[in-house]
Amino acid sequence: MKHFDEHTLELLVLGDPRATKHEKQIAGHIAECAGCRSIFEEIRQYYVDVERERAKSISSPPLSAQRSLIRSRNELEPYFNSPYAEVVSYTEVKAPTLWRRVGDYGRNHPVASSFFAVAFLAIVGSLLMFVRTYKGQPGYYYYNTKLNRLEIYSSSNHYLWSLPAFDIQEDEKFENEHNAHETVITDLKGDGRKEIITAVPLRGDSNSRRLRVYDANGDLKKTFSFTDKEITFRGERYYTSFVPVFVISERMPGGSSNLFVYSDNGRSPAFLERLDANLNVIGKYWHYGDFAPYSIGPLHNGAREIMITGIDDIDEMSGRKFEFVAMLDPARIVGEKESRETPGFGFEPSDAELYYIKLPKSSLEAAEAVGGTPRMLKESTDSLIQIQVESGRDNTLPGYWGFDFIFLTDDMVVRDVKYTEPTPLTFEALKKQGKIDGSFDESYLEDLKKGVRYWDGREWVKTPTKIEHGEIAVN
Repeated sequence: MKHFDEHTLELLVLGDPRATKHEKQIAGHIAECAGCRSIFEEIRQYYVDVERERAKSISSPPLSAQRSLIRSRNELEPYFNSPYAEVVSYTEVKAPTLWRRVGDYGRNHPVASSFFAVAFLAIVGSLLMFVRTYKGQPGYYYYNTKLNRLEIYSSSNHYLWSLPAFDIQEDEKFENEHNAHETVITDLKGDGRKEIITAVPLRGDSNSRRLRVYDANGDLKKTFSFTDKEITFRGERYYTSFVPVFVISERMPGGSSNLFVYSDNGRSPAFLERLDANLNVIGKYWHYGDFAPYSIGPLHNGAREIMITGIDDIDEMSGRKFEFVAMLDPARIVGEKESRETPGFGFEPSDAELYYIKLPKSSLEAAEAVGGTPRMLKESTDSLIQIQVESGRDNTLPGYWGFDFIFLTDDMVVRDVKYTEPTPLTFEALKKQGKIDGSFDESYLEDLKKGVRYWDGREWVKTPTKIEHGEIAVN
């Protein structure tokens, strides 16, 4: 893993263009690297403390990247931004200064000057208050695991405000595991004012979760509960309340944004709900089996799509559940409908599904009887989608295995299957235990590639195929 030096992190805190142009890359690394995140937080906190002390003294100079500490200095820097005026003569007679003319006017017009003085002080006071409080629109969020809070920063790295979390370390871990978001910052109505939408449980929430919407100043505007009616799937009733987990903000035609919120109840039923800018429900996509949503594209229809990866539990009782990938057209999530591959909720089949793909189960997964967890990797591009399926344990522990399925986005053809370390070691260990046989080589990966299947609306096929909508028999 490539780390960033302290000077680069300090320049990012100070808003220097040399660092802010790489802000997304640095922020992504900080989110994954505890060491760099700790250094970044220490530097940020240092300048917060310095700014607080500076505010006590009018004569203190403003902070800037030119005054960063973590570098060697070999030149003097003037205190003032403008150069000193050259003094020709100490006895030189000059025209009255502005302040002298104001003073003379005040002595000659005391009533008018009093009025202008009050107005001037009011304007200056307003400007000072604005400068003191306004630090920019929300730009990104940060899970501060040391202080257990969700922090909001401007795009120029100014701390704006924070929320006390229930267990922010768990939320950070959960986001990293799925590469999906529990918090988003977006301009919902397209009016230039950003909102912060989060499903992160706050202190006092206990185990409950709600979707909360805050304005740029941190004021709570709306709380949205996803407690749902009783759901029945193939005769089995589910009473547990559904809670929001992952959030996507997607810009729609017309300029406003829609929210797509994934909710589950800790069991197999789950849904993706589409909300308008006022949090009115537009549609729901029901699926039997949990998943994580991602906004990607533009892809097949020239627009952005929502990809979901998860577990299909339709045949859970028979032990034939599997990992899947599906592509959804967000504009078609209208009304309450169900996945064509997991019918049984009693709703109409969804026409939002473009692709539904079954990923093969490796012999390692079968030998350990531990289901894999699929997710989209951050390295995916508009032309390639990289889906990683791995065991539910850290890759530093014995028994870890993982495979990357790389799809071409044009037609969702599997271009390649790669393994992640230390999968070969796990294979050899299971082979010595007599749990698997064969060889871990290129043919093994090729067999996984050939094992990918596509649901066409009626049956599983080998050829990459879109789901046929229209009059399709539901199984």
